[in-house]
Amino acid sequence: MSIHGSVAQLTICSEPLNLLTMAIRAEIEQIATTLGSNESVRAVVVTAAGHRAFSAGSDIREFPSGRDAGRERAKREQACCDALADLRQPMIAALFGHVLGGGLELALACDFRIADATAQLGFPEVKLGVFPAVAERSGYPS
Repeated sequence: MSIHGSVAQLTICSEPLNLLTMAIRAEIEQIATTLGSNESVRAVVVTAAGHRAFSAGSDIREFPSGRDAGRERAKREQACCDALADLRQPMIAALFGHVLGGGLELALACDFRIADATAQLGFPEVKLGVFPAVAERSGYPS
């Protein structure tokens, strides 16, 4: 994270696809906590390193095999998005390239989404039998 005047920039840095590991999600949650108490920050821009993907989503190599572990993971993923959505500052997602799965969920947690011509959005996890975690905040049953 960097702060320029009254604007904070949160950059996802796990190239080439900026996959959202659980460690990165925990770091995003921590940054959101820090930003929430920073009175001088008036807006937050969420972007990513590289040119290929804002985020291709969760790292499926981390997916647990058990039902209970899967529910716990979904709760942790949701907590990351909730931390951003609950910030008092306006959140702007600067989207480019692949914006998939957890990356799209992260973008949807922001107040505004600005996409360039290369942006491709989607939820490919449905092909894996996984329901997008953001839906839980929307009131869908878990």
